[in-house]
Amino acid sequence: MDAILVVNAGSSSIKFQIFGIAGPQTLQRLLKGQMDGIGSRPRFVATDADQSKLIDQAFAASDAPDVATAISIVADWLRKTQSSLTLVSVAICVRETPL
Repeated sequence: MDAILVVNAGSSSIKFQIFGIAGPQTLQRLLKGQMDGIGSRPRFVATDADQSKLIDQAFAASDAPDVATAISIVADWLRKTQSSLTLVSVAICVRETPL
């Protein structure tokens, strides 16, 4: 199925959703997830369209010390679990909190 990945990355969290293209002008949310607490108490949670948990995993702060590492963790998980999807578009919003 063709799909669209939407990512919102901040200084301590990543949120994402994948929408399947179900037909002309019709999107269906397939899953949503987030990794928050990046650099302190990282936790990765994702649910499917029925709100069933696909993953709920805590990490040591050293395993996800920054947004780039957290994105790699999420991307690896998506590649392993969503391989039947063909991404045709990716929308990314990156927000950094000023120091």
